[in-house]
This record gives sequence, C-alpha cells and structure tokens, in this order.
Amino acid sequence: MGILVREAPEGAFVRLPPHSPTPYLKMLITLAPLRPMQYYISGTIVFLIIEMVAQFGYYRYINKHGGGASSLAFLFVIAILNAARNSLSFFLLSIVCMGLSVVTQSLGGVMNKIRVLTAFHFVFGGE
Repeated sequence: MGILVREAPEGAFVRLPPHSPTPYLKMLITLAPLRPMQYYISGTIVFLIIEMVAQFGYYRYINKHGGGASSLAFLFVIAILNAARNSLSFFLLSIVCMGLSVVTQSLGGVMNKIRVLTAFHFVFGGE
C-alpha cells in the first residue's frame, strides 16, 4: 500500500512505494519557515566548537610551557571568545523569546535593537 502523492495525466492517482523520498520532501517543505533560526543555531554550534578548541589549546599550552607573556595574550583571546559565547547565547535567547521563526518570520526593526543590545552585552557584560 503506497501513499497518494500526485495525479496522473489521465486522472488516476499514482501510488508510490512506502519508502519513497516524497514524505521526507514534504517534511522539508513544512520545516522551511524555520530555516533562519536553524542558521543561527548552526552558526552558534560552529562558534562553540571553535571556542572549545581554543580553550583546550590554551590549557594545553599552559601545561606544556607554563605562564608568561604569551600565555597572557592567549588568555586575552580566550576571554574575548568567552564574552562572545555569552553574548551569542543571550542573542539566541532574545530572538527565541521574541518569536523569530516560531510566531513570526521576521522581527523587523526589533532585530536591530536586539543586535545592539547583544553588542552592549558583549562590551559591558561581566560574569
């Protein structure tokens, strides 16, 4: 027993096998409005991987070479990445709370305000 998908030229329905890719294509079409949020989440995951690798490299450098001027410069980079991680999490939380890709497709001018607020959080936010 297959799934009714499209109408044949002579007016009869064509039955596709149950394992055809059509249901998956329908699912992708249904989820298409969520793509902006998926891009933000994917970018966040990539950034978090980069930040974790940098932090691992910092601890490995400290264990191998000890403290010094170069370790302080490395620590400064790690602190900037940590602040960016916190600000990015705040940004994602803000746009989800405002309903991006769930309630509305675009936040309009509010999105610019959230970006400015995220920039302020990056510069002035402390832990």
